[in-house]
Amino acid sequence: MRRSLLFIVLLAISYASYGATINGHVTTAEKDPVIRAYIISLKNDQHTHTNQFGDFQLKEVEIGDTIQIIYLGYKAQKYLVQSLDKEIRIEMEEGSFELDEIVV
Repeated sequence: MRRSLLFIVLLAISYASYGATINGHVTTAEKDPVIRAYIISLKNDQHTHTNQFGDFQLKEVEIGDTIQIIYLGYKAQKYLVQSLDKEIRIEMEEGSFELDEIVV
């Protein structure tokens, strides 16, 4: 009996250490989906991309982790994970880029 209880406790601890999967949706200010945006957990380097609808799933995330969303032409966004139950909604802001010099 003790062995099975110990096994269950160790199994629960090892399962909890992997974190959870979070779901999210990335759009522009015009509510258009952002396709192939790069999503990365800054804690453990887990990463993924958004699909053609702007949706993503990121594995091994825990409450308190920070994820970063990167897409060319937009400002990088950071999001602090406060709940694993609700879908994350990120609205990207357009970024302005200036060139220092142009070589022809």
